[in-house]
Parts: sequence; structure tokens; C-alpha cells
Amino acid sequence: MIKVMNIVALLIVPLIAGGMKAAPVPAQITAPTAQITAPAATVALVRIFFATGGAALPADAVPALTPVLVFAKANPQAKCSISGFHDSSGDKMKNEELAKNRAQAVKAALMAAGIAEDRILLQKPQETTGSGSEEAARRVEISVQ
Repeated sequence: MIKVMNIVALLIVPLIAGGMKAAPVPAQITAPTAQITAPAATVALVRIFFATGGAALPADAVPALTPVLVFAKANPQAKCSISGFHDSSGDKMKNEELAKNRAQAVKAALMAAGIAEDRILLQKPQETTGSGSEEAARRVEISVQ
């Protein structure tokens, strides 16, 4: 499950914060699938949630990545940073490997959509503790900077 918070932030906030050029807006970004925020140094933050024990991209991942792809393609200097997360239950090494595989799946999707590998940075897998939700822990976050 992925939610859209504010797609305007992807295109407008960077204009105010850093004076960047606006990325073209596709005719339809209808995917109610991306959670997007825009802190000063980050253009977009998209969270993709995975099934328990799974690293296969969920069906709603492709539309969720649309804002990332739009901005990255319009701004060739932008880098995509991918962080895989896991919960604290079970074997830590297996969980880290699973988080890494989830991040790799997202990287593969970005590359298949035309983003060059040298523009995609994989971060070290991270354990989520204290969130109160195992579902929220099984995620990958993609930011564009």
C-alpha cells in the first residue's frame, strides 16, 4: 500500500527552495500510490511497501515511481538514492539481505525505465525499530536529490 501525499511538492517546492527548473508534468499522474514529501535537500521521497519475506516489486510500484522518473529524466544531474528497510523480527543477516534485494528490485525498475546506473545509489540496509508496524518496516524509500 502506497499513498500520494502531495505531488505538487515534487514540482513546486524545489523551485522555491533551490531555484531549480520545473520538471514537465505528464498529462496523467493518477497513481494514488506514491508518498511524496519535499524537504529542502530532497526532491521526492517515495515509499514502496513489500510483502512479508518478499523482494518482488508490488503491482503498485511502477506508478509510484512515476514522479521519481519524471524528475530524474528532466534533471540529468539528479541522483536517486534507494534505502531498503526491514523489521527487527527474525534473523538480522537474512533481513538485511532481504532489504538489499528489495532495494535492488527498485534499482532494476529505475534502470529499465531509462535511469543510468551511475545515477542510482544504494544505501546500507536499515532496521526499523519502534515503528509499531511490521508492514511499515518492509519498505524501500527512494529519494531524488
